[in-house]
Amino acid sequence: MTALADTLYAELHAQFEARADAVRAESVRCYFKEPIQTHGMPMTVRHELAQPVARRVKRDGTIDDALALCEHLLASGFLEQGSAIEDIMRPFRPQLAPEHMATFDRWVDYCTNWGVTDSLCLYVISELLYRHPQLSPSLIPWASSPNRWRRRAACVALVKPVARGLIPPTAVFAVTDPLMLDRDDMVQKGAGWALRELLVRHPAEVVEYLERWSGVGRILVRYLMEKATPEVRARFIKQR
Repeated sequence: MTALADTLYAELHAQFEARADAVRAESVRCYFKEPIQTHGMPMTVRHELAQPVARRVKRDGTIDDALALCEHLLASGFLEQGSAIEDIMRPFRPQLAPEHMATFDRWVDYCTNWGVTDSLCLYVISELLYRHPQLSPSLIPWASSPNRWRRRAACVALVKPVARGLIPPTAVFAVTDPLMLDRDDMVQKGAGWALRELLVRHPAEVVEYLERWSGVGRILVRYLMEKATPEVRARFIKQR
């Protein structure tokens, strides 16, 4: 941790606490199947509080300060604070380098719900993979983890790079192979999401891949088929 990160986290945490809405927090908790900690604030308020802090880190600190602040936010356990890493890391995305993958690997252990998991994967890890797609094999061990959020993270981290055509089918399949028969709904949604984006660019390969699996979960197939042609969708939805 750094002194700047410690100072900014104390200030930002106090602002989150001051803007907490207990009534809305109860509603947010009902939206998640798993227990979560939440301040009960809209995303617009989260942005309002976090974006000025991101500018201060950019002005007065370094990427190491940003990473340290994000670790504070993730360790808090709060949905909004964990998701605020999107705002904090945005100015530092161009500085992401392969050595940061070890940090993000550690951060996944802070994830206890899909909201924070997806913020980390879509807006931080994906940004690293944009610049260094050769790092995608680092996600393969995650797919065999007993931790459901790490398994989901393995797929969601691929979504945006796959959509841009940066990750080839074989690399995606290496991640999804251990997950095709996974019965966890959050994991199925993550795997289906990644394969859905791959289907847009590589339909023949994805169709052939899906044909090799029997017993695939309905949720995975449903997510995958959202961007399929009507013919392919009817074929696989009927089969499953």
